[in-house]
Amino acid sequence: IEFRGTILRTTYFNEGTGYFVVKCKPEGERKAYERYMPAEVTGRGQLAVAPLAGQTLYAKGEVGMTSWGEALTAQTVELHTPNTLGALEAYLASSLEGVGKGLAKTLVERYEGRVLEVIEASPQELLSLPGVGKKKVAAIVESYTATKQGRELVLFMHQMGFTAARGKKVVDELKKRGVGNVEAHIKANPYCLTELWGIGFRKSDEVGKELGVSATSEYRIKAGVMHVMSEVESAGSCGMVKQGLLEHSAELLGLEVEWIAPVLDGLLESKVLVGVRDPDSGLNIVFQGALVEKEEAIGKVLHRQGTLRRYAPIPEEERERLIDEVVSQSGGPIKKLEGSQRAAVHMAMESKVSVLTGGPGAGKTTVTRVILDVLERVRNPVINGNIIKGRKPRIAVCAPTGKAAQRAKEATGRNAMTIHRLLGLKNGRFVHNKENPLPVDVLVVDECSML
Repeated sequence: IEFRGTILRTTYFNEGTGYFVVKCKPEGERKAYERYMPAEVTGRGQLAVAPLAGQTLYAKGEVGMTSWGEALTAQTVELHTPNTLGALEAYLASSLEGVGKGLAKTLVERYEGRVLEVIEASPQELLSLPGVGKKKVAAIVESYTATKQGRELVLFMHQMGFTAARGKKVVDELKKRGVGNVEAHIKANPYCLTELWGIGFRKSDEVGKELGVSATSEYRIKAGVMHVMSEVESAGSCGMVKQGLLEHSAELLGLEVEWIAPVLDGLLESKVLVGVRDPDSGLNIVFQGALVEKEEAIGKVLHRQGTLRRYAPIPEEERERLIDEVVSQSGGPIKKLEGSQRAAVHMAMESKVSVLTGGPGAGKTTVTRVILDVLERVRNPVINGNIIKGRKPRIAVCAPTGKAAQRAKEATGRNAMTIHRLLGLKNGRFVHNKENPLPVDVLVVDECSML
């Protein structure tokens, strides 16, 4: 059936799904629903914004039993500005802060159907009403403007394909970032949405197409290139060959490489991306600028730590004896150590920080286990300048993921956990940090390429 009525009150509204239940006073012919509720009709359906008392509701749907009793379930629904004075009065009282039933009645009696126009365009006229001063007028105007803009913004986000809940999160996040006019901001560059967590290039591109943004827009091409770089990083690589980046970006955007090249050059010039020529292959490799800064910072820390001596010197003969002892008593897991593997164990015994690299089968697992077994056999080792007497070194083993931690446990023969668990993530912050270091003497971090 087709229904038209004035909303008397909103019984329920879910911002996340847009689901609503309202009580309405029917307008016009009521034959189709007169049999179950001649004076009031229960209506339910989905809307982008909360329905307000006094608004006119147009709906098409079916009458049937629901958890709310017999009701009209709408398949299509529209909300319109109140079209009667009584409805307008109810709308003012339900939607504007500081406007109760008494003032709403006074406003409608004085201005009738012009009341919203007066509030928006000539609010000074309200000063002629009894008991209405400048503060009250300012409050009414502020409430009306906020309500109108808020609802218009929710409708805009709905038109862009966002649910009410997700649209609200986007709006709130942009406002946190100092964006005043969210709608204008998105219309100017819908690809700004790619900067928000959980919204990728494809969703932003849908919004861009909805807003009529050109396929060759610089905003779109930049976002596409950065999306490809993010995908590369997610796959475990730090950079990508420049020509490959051009080709993948062109494929994603549906454009010729000629459109991508000048935009990529601009990103490189502004240091958003950084190009490095590989000394071996001569190829240009492109990295994200922020990632390069992080890697350089990590490199400096490793270099600084690597120049410090962690342990009191242990005679080489003693180290060799301990290594041979560990290998011979391993019972099978460790068959033998090659020359480079022995050198790695010696390095770890002498340095404060060590980085073990190598492809599959290079012996990283074997070397790590030998290092830990040897350290546990050293008598009164000196760690961080302190002599450990009467106990073994405290060893912690961790990895980026649960699965990697399980593999590290099997490989080292020691308990292992995820990095987040080891550092004690609490309320978005780590319990252990530079100021509150881990209470361990030896730390092993496996699968660092995941970090």
